[in-house]
Amino acid sequence: MNNKKMRKADKALAEALDFCKSVATNVKNATKAVVLPTIEKPKAVVTPTVFKPKGEVYDNLTIVKMGKGDFRVEADGKVIDKRFKSVTQANEWCASHQR
Repeated sequence: MNNKKMRKADKALAEALDFCKSVATNVKNATKAVVLPTIEKPKAVVTPTVFKPKGEVYDNLTIVKMGKGDFRVEADGKVIDKRFKSVTQANEWCASHQR
């Protein structure tokens, strides 16, 4: 009797699996693949950037250490009223304000 129930259960599972596979293939066939058109944009032409200094431009710049974490820039003999926390920041500022 157990064998008879097992055969019926196996048959029902096989039919259910076949049904699921057929539904899956029907859904797969019914759906259309969405293809989006690709529009090629023209490549941008890279132009060299021309450096324009901000503010005044100085000829002679030197970095002066006033204290720990306090650097100033001396430009043409005058101390600029701008504080920097590191030498690197002062060098970057000097690079943008030197002729």
